[in-house]
Amino acid sequence: MKLVAIKTSFRPRSNSSILLAAAAEGARSAGATVEVVDLTGRTIGPCRACDACARTGKCIFTDDDLVPLLEDIWEAGRVLVATPVHFMSVPAQLKLLVDRTQCLYNRKYVLRERLEGKELSRRRGGVIAVCGSRHEEGFEALDLTMRYFFDSLQIELAERLYVARVDSPGEIERHPERIAQARELGERLGRP
Repeated sequence: MKLVAIKTSFRPRSNSSILLAAAAEGARSAGATVEVVDLTGRTIGPCRACDACARTGKCIFTDDDLVPLLEDIWEAGRVLVATPVHFMSVPAQLKLLVDRTQCLYNRKYVLRERLEGKELSRRRGGVIAVCGSRHEEGFEALDLTMRYFFDSLQIELAERLYVARVDSPGEIERHPERIAQARELGERLGRP
């Protein structure tokens, strides 16, 4: 089982990255192969709304890092996104990726190329998100975006770990129970 773990934070010692590392460790302990993809080191341009992908299911723009990343995600049995919340939603680097999965949306809903049976039932994903806000509704917009993102990927969004009230770099380390939850989440995703 391969798990693609997507890191989105630019911040050194970011809380979401610390939780992602724990989840990756958990997935490996369950037997999964983990590939960590750092979106901050990738170049992904915006969706140009050209609609060419409505005819092919593929993005015609190959001048950035999107196509190989989407191929890795498409072929993986598991996908995990770890992200901070920015202004009650996903940060820009993750939003670029989400928008560019329009080609997968078109593959599924326009061209009707859907995975079926065992192949589909094995595809599961998760989201780890952190925010400094005290308000639990701070994850609502992010959650909605992630639900539709995973739907386009034809992956069941099976796992969520949302942690509010952690803002300073490394602050999550004061919450070992949350790190343990991330590890357990990774273990569940890492199992066949």
